[in-house]
Amino acid sequence: MARKDAQHKSGDVKPNPKPVVPPTPAGRKAAFLIEYEARGSLSAAATAAGIVRRTHYDWLEKDPEYVKSFAAAKVRAIDSLESVAFDRAFSGSDLLLIFLLKANNPAKYRDRYVPQPGDGEQTVDEMLMELERKHLGEPVSDGDGKPPN
Repeated sequence: MARKDAQHKSGDVKPNPKPVVPPTPAGRKAAFLIEYEARGSLSAAATAAGIVRRTHYDWLEKDPEYVKSFAAAKVRAIDSLESVAFDRAFSGSDLLLIFLLKANNPAKYRDRYVPQPGDGEQTVDEMLMELERKHLGEPVSDGDGKPPN
């Protein structure tokens, strides 16, 4: 039997915030994944699905299909969070905008830029070697950190 909605003093009828969770393991797994996707929090999803957090970790250890389902739910939860962050960044949150730029283009916006091989930038060691060769009168690089041919 379904529980009735709570009637508040104001006369408004609000839906019961606790979902009815099927008593089967598959039902609890599905309820947890739905709640995790909506909330992005393991603790909140476990509470809403009527399980303890440890149960989720047990499922991860024992059920390969659950691992795949959880990974997909996590991607969707992160997408939802990013969507909200984008909305807030575009509506005036400079801090969120900074974080989103760093996350989406770390080569350009991270706090400390570390050149990666092949990105056209010289490392500090390459610059020092070039300066040393220049000082010794040896041919210097063409800008790629390697001596010219």
